[in-house]
Amino acid sequence: MKVKITDKNKVIKFSIIFSNLKAEYKETNIYFREDGMYFQIMDSSQISMVELNINSDWFDEYNIQTEQVFGIHLETFDKILSCIDKNYTIELNIEEKTDKLNIVLSDSKIIKEYDMNLLDLDTAVFDIPEVEYTADIILESHIFKDYINELIMFGDDLNFTCNEKEIVLSSGGDEGTSRIIINEEYLEEYGIEEEAKVDLTYSIKIIKIISNFVKLNKLTNIHISEDKPLKIEYNLDEGDENKLSFFLAPKIVD
Repeated sequence: MKVKITDKNKVIKFSIIFSNLKAEYKETNIYFREDGMYFQIMDSSQISMVELNINSDWFDEYNIQTEQVFGIHLETFDKILSCIDKNYTIELNIEEKTDKLNIVLSDSKIIKEYDMNLLDLDTAVFDIPEVEYTADIILESHIFKDYINELIMFGDDLNFTCNEKEIVLSSGGDEGTSRIIINEEYLEEYGIEEEAKVDLTYSIKIIKIISNFVKLNKLTNIHISEDKPLKIEYNLDEGDENKLSFFLAPKIVD
């Protein structure tokens, strides 16, 4: 197996994914299939999951003879990717029946080579069907990140309320409550079922981690329903096939 990324923007996005994931997720199996790269990761509390889909043609070189599955420790992988410098390329190599992933970071002047020990992980892959949500929201990623950074100062939970006129994000605790009211006209896109109202609460700590992927795309896609996990997506390019998706279960509020 040999996979290579030479495009500068894609190198940055690939490293951003693993740099931010390690804050909440520890290890994962990565699947290199004939049609692309894939993984699912559940957090230790089993209230959130992240899914990555990247088609084979997103990579500058993608040579997969047979499907490869290998387990990695995310913090270790990030340590290696953090050694990337300007204009570096990323190359991943693995021979059959080996327990190490060979990673090469290079430019025209220097080659940095690493052999990372692989993990033997017994993890399930869940089928995630495409579903319709009550409300679909697209807003600028940096604005979403700023809102969450403000609200996390006031409490541990994020309450998400939306109707046909507005979206309200709020958080509170012993010191009081903070609310951010967003009118539809200030969103990139907003669609909600007629006369619908959604009122749900989530872990703001995990939402903050998700908002840190701001550099993957200038826009954040949010999908919310009373009977489904919150879904937040970042597209890696202009289409919607290559993407990083997060699923977060709501909190039960008395």
